[in-house]
Amino acid sequence: MIDFGVAVENFDAILLVLIRMSGLFILSPVFGRQNMPALFKVGFAFFLALIYITATENLAVDYQESMVLYVIYVIKELAIGIVMGYVTYIVMSGIYLAGQIIDNQIGFGYANVLDPITNIQVPLTSNFYYTYIILIFLLINGHHMIIRALFYSYKVIPLGQLTFSSDVIQELGSLMAEMFGIALRISAPIIAAVFIADVVLGVLSKTIPEMNVFVLGMPIKVMLGLIIITITISNAVPIAEGLTTLMEENIVKFFTAMNGA
Repeated sequence: MIDFGVAVENFDAILLVLIRMSGLFILSPVFGRQNMPALFKVGFAFFLALIYITATENLAVDYQESMVLYVIYVIKELAIGIVMGYVTYIVMSGIYLAGQIIDNQIGFGYANVLDPITNIQVPLTSNFYYTYIILIFLLINGHHMIIRALFYSYKVIPLGQLTFSSDVIQELGSLMAEMFGIALRISAPIIAAVFIADVVLGVLSKTIPEMNVFVLGMPIKVMLGLIIITITISNAVPIAEGLTTLMEENIVKFFTAMNGA
């Protein structure tokens, strides 16, 4: 049961907790989506903060009655939430990159659509993969992992105790490499299939010079790509599970780096 008396007594602490949670909701691929009402985001973050405040015994925040120090704490808490949301966003961005690679391979590279969620133009395949895997992510309770990681962050980095180390830059580089790895693993079957098709078409062009390989190759690549997408989309559940695990691992690594440990 939520104790509002405790919340009132520790208003300065609950404000810091709320700011960290709000920072997560800015970039998180689930909670930070633009089609989600802002009122819902604020209300959800507020009640999560109340739950944490009620369940935690030690809420002392030592800012020595200095507003300058308290503002610094606010900035630190916002940075933690944003970094956490950024980690989840970068991992999910691997899906967008995979779709871009696939579209370039099968000839859909120029057929971009406007994504109303992000207000940017995205490839057709990227939009399809991202929407489908996000649905699987929700079905396997991946959003619960994000909330658990948020609560875990207070054990690793107490309120106002953020410290950056050089490991943060290293972890950021590793995270970018993971994003490209995700994209290559998802798009690898189509890359291989299109490469084989190009080789076959190249042999045919040498064998039958009068054949218009360009006109013949485009529909073949599109048909081949759609067939492989249909076959490989059954792996969406393992992909979503792998992304969830990868998010959790990288969030813990960033928390450790931000704690200076």
